[in-house]
Amino acid sequence: GRGYPVDRKTLVPAQHRLTISHPRIVRIFNELKSLDIDTYPNAGAVLFRVFIELSADCYITKYALSAVNVDSRLGKKLEAIIADLESKLIMTAHELRAAKQMSSSQTQNNSVKTFHSYVHNKDVTPSATDLKSAWEDLWTFTENIWR
Repeated sequence: GRGYPVDRKTLVPAQHRLTISHPRIVRIFNELKSLDIDTYPNAGAVLFRVFIELSADCYITKYALSAVNVDSRLGKKLEAIIADLESKLIMTAHELRAAKQMSSSQTQNNSVKTFHSYVHNKDVTPSATDLKSAWEDLWTFTENIWR
């Protein structure tokens, strides 16, 4: 949830901990905990996008979600994970609101479309503040992917 200082220097607050089963994804998570997001917002944005996608891939594989695979579009992967978490009563519709916005919104700063633009659109510039807000909004969802 909230309550982590937005004036922190990193995307991921020091207090955020995950038990990640994949060595490369652990390293990415730790890089996001130490990279100065104010100085390196582009690196942080791209790495954040990679972290979300690889986390989604691990969940899809672990729980053998049949509607998607690692080659599916990120939005579709997130929709399948959202549906799975909701059907298992792990998260409520209200708790999943930010994740649902990520998979469907065209404009939210945590949307797949925005993350895609950080990687592929030379005219879209990530801001450290937007990235930190997106991390906060998606934290509970991220925790549940790795629970």
